[in-house]
Amino acid sequence: MGEAPDHDPKEYILKNLKTYSVDRVPPEKGSIFRKMAYMVEICLLVSIKIDKRAREEIKRFVIKYSNEDAGFGYENSTLTETMHALSILEELKVEYPRRNVRRFVETCRDPIYGFVNVPNASISAIEYIYAGVQLSERLRCRYDTRRCIEFIDGCQRENGGFSRVPTGGIATIENTYYAIASLSQILHEKFNLI
Repeated sequence: MGEAPDHDPKEYILKNLKTYSVDRVPPEKGSIFRKMAYMVEICLLVSIKIDKRAREEIKRFVIKYSNEDAGFGYENSTLTETMHALSILEELKVEYPRRNVRRFVETCRDPIYGFVNVPNASISAIEYIYAGVQLSERLRCRYDTRRCIEFIDGCQRENGGFSRVPTGGIATIENTYYAIASLSQILHEKFNLI
């Protein structure tokens, strides 16, 4: 620990920081912006400067998928794609109409689950709760924290991890991250698990 990596990752990161065809994004990835959001965040974490041309290209890529309902998505807006899109725009310091996006997030609130990925959906999953909580906190939207906590609690399995839905499933690290990060945001505290 405290040592530099054997190889500088900058070249690899910059080579992969580019726009891509959303037609090739596997449906199970859930967001056309997921890879781009991770790449932009990596650049910030390791202080890699994104040049002006790349910033503009990424900005155009994201804005291209903004929709009339003020959300973001390939064919229709989704909560997860909107979360990743805003993450990218904010990290690149691009202005966007927060009030309009707030209205989209509000259409994804659900009286049973807390949040759904698209307006009027009839089912939810832990990653949609995570996206809804992240966006609501970022945009200062009101939301039903009790419903979100109930959903998250229902996803916890006997092994301590969290699954995707309350009705069963296997706990995964990814879903456990979504659950703990959401609870941390909702309760505005870090957890001391020891």
